[in-house]
Amino acid sequence: MSIDAGNSISFRITNAELGNCKNLRIENITASNGFDVNVSTNLPKNIKPEDCNNGTKYLDFTITRTDNLCSSLNSTITVETNQGDISFTLKVERAPIICVLGGSPWADINNNNSPTNDTMGLILEL
Repeated sequence: MSIDAGNSISFRITNAELGNCKNLRIENITASNGFDVNVSTNLPKNIKPEDCNNGTKYLDFTITRTDNLCSSLNSTITVETNQGDISFTLKVERAPIICVLGGSPWADINNNNSPTNDTMGLILEL
């Protein structure tokens, strides 16, 4: 699974149990390598199957890449549950917006950075 740089991707966890109201308990959700997890509610959280009369039916969470490097990066996302952990890899593709002389030998201008100026190197008009 992959997303473009500067974006987030949202997920929803549901309980697929059939014929009972057994809880799926989400203990924790983690990400590696410069990614951030934003969970819609406090953890741990019990999720009931859709056909149960009461209880929480889902848990939403969002993954965002938090660094500003121009390279692609993989992150292992792990959802810890009372029925075993679930892991998957998320990849964000990134490329420099523009390259200018002044690095070794090129310097990247990352998203939201200022372009070079006459004191830093090349004068650039966007």
